[in-house]
Amino acid sequence: MTVKNAINWRKTIKKYDSTKTIKDNDLSTIIEAGRLAPCSLGLEVTNVVNIINKELKTKFAEEVMYGLNQEKVKNASCVMVVVGINPEYLTSTEFLKKRLERNIVEPDILKNTLEKYQTFLAQKENLFAFVSEQAHIVTSFITLQAADLKIGSTIMGGFNAEKCNELLSEHCDFDEERLHSILVLALGYYDEKDEQTTLPRIRIDFNEFAKIIK
Repeated sequence: MTVKNAINWRKTIKKYDSTKTIKDNDLSTIIEAGRLAPCSLGLEVTNVVNIINKELKTKFAEEVMYGLNQEKVKNASCVMVVVGINPEYLTSTEFLKKRLERNIVEPDILKNTLEKYQTFLAQKENLFAFVSEQAHIVTSFITLQAADLKIGSTIMGGFNAEKCNELLSEHCDFDEERLHSILVLALGYYDEKDEQTTLPRIRIDFNEFAKIIK
C-alpha cells in the first residue's frame, strides 16, 4: 500500500472485532515504525507499552478508560500506551549521557554537549509539552504503519493518567519517577463492510487547510 492509500484507508474505529488478533510480526512492524519516528534533538523521549493480555485489557478498560472507549479497549487486539520521559529525568546527566554517548565518544566533547543540552532544555517553558509533541509524532508513524497493514487504530487522549501509571507500574517495568502516560491507542481489526464500526472522516476544504506562499 502507498502512503497516500494508507492515509485514505485509515479511519477512527468505534468497534473492534474481538475474535481477530494482530500477528506478532505485524505488531513488531508497527512498533518499529514508532521507534524510527523523527525525534527532536535525537533524544527519543518516548516509549510504548503494549497490552495484549485479555484479562489485563479488561482491567485497563474498566479502571483507566472512560465511556465508549472502554469497549474499544476491551475488544481491540492490542492496547498501546505511549509514555514519555518526565522533565526531571529528561534533563538529568544520566539520561542525556545515555543518549549522547551513542554518537560522541570524546569525554570533553560529550561533557560540553551535555551541558549545552541541559541549558537548552532548561530554557523551555514546558518540558511536558515538549515530550507530548514527540509522543504525537511517534503516534502518527504508528497509526500510519498500522493502516498500511490494514489494522485499525483509535487514538485516545481522554483517560485516567494517574490510574494508568499505577497499573503499568504494577504489571511491567514502569518507573513513575521517570515516566508518565500520554496517549492510549487501540489497535485491531474491524468489519470494513459495516459503516457503524468507524467514525466518518469529515475534513475542512484543502484551500482552507493550506496556504501556499510562492
